[in-house]
Amino acid sequence: MRLRLVLLCLLAAVALLAQPTTSYRLNFSFHELENGKRLSTRNYSMMLEPNTFVKLNVGSKVPVPSNAGPNAQYSYIDVGVNLRARIQEQGSELRLNAEIEMSNLGADKDVQNRPLPQIRQIRADVDAILAPGRATPVVTLDDPAGPRQYEMEVTASRVK
Repeated sequence: MRLRLVLLCLLAAVALLAQPTTSYRLNFSFHELENGKRLSTRNYSMMLEPNTFVKLNVGSKVPVPSNAGPNAQYSYIDVGVNLRARIQEQGSELRLNAEIEMSNLGADKDVQNRPLPQIRQIRADVDAILAPGRATPVVTLDDPAGPRQYEMEVTASRVK
């Protein structure tokens, strides 16, 4: 009897593992606008399965002096794009939980004559519902230092 129960449990586990899982491609589009005109768009994609976290990091390490003088030491700061995302299936929709961060050194005219770099950063924690196949705006931000606006949209596509 025990052997039969163990075999049934093993067969059930194998059946669960054999079921195909659905994968999704998340496309993140970052639009930079000024006075309503789109200046640039950057796109990043990642593959993931429901209920798993994925991370994408693209960028550079920028040296920043820790102290002045002839024996200057440097710390390094990450500058670029960091994405962390997870989706959960909810019927025909997907719940997106994401951390989005973009940073840069600012425009050359902003950093001239400055001994230390000025780092600009946009960061958002997102909890949104996505309809697969449809671009969904998840964040819109105004630049507090100028006339620019930043939009982030996500498109989730089912991958077979």
